[in-house]
Amino acid sequence: MDKRIISKQLRFFVFLLFILYLFILIYVIVLKGGTGGIVYVLAMARNGVKISFMQKISSINFIPFKTILYYLGGNQNFVVFVENIVGNILAFSPLGFLLPILFNKYKKLKSILFISFAISL
Repeated sequence: MDKRIISKQLRFFVFLLFILYLFILIYVIVLKGGTGGIVYVLAMARNGVKISFMQKISSINFIPFKTILYYLGGNQNFVVFVENIVGNILAFSPLGFLLPILFNKYKKLKSILFISFAISL
């Protein structure tokens, strides 16, 4: 088999994986249906809790760093704070290896950090 065909097939698979990742990221981060981050979402899914789309939309936080400042103010237990920060880092880390594979202009660390920060913001 031609090496370029395998490369194109692999690239297409990675692109589909990237699209799936973005949909999951939007679902988990943006449409989480309440506060508490990914741990809260997983607990809700495990317990079969159903939340309407309008409730999910109304709970979206559009203020950058609001939750982090809330946690730093001592308004939440330290374990929840660490789970949220680590969960967000893990949630956005696939950008660091998927972007350079798919897009040549994102091969430098500076550009990866910028686009990752912009998407997470």
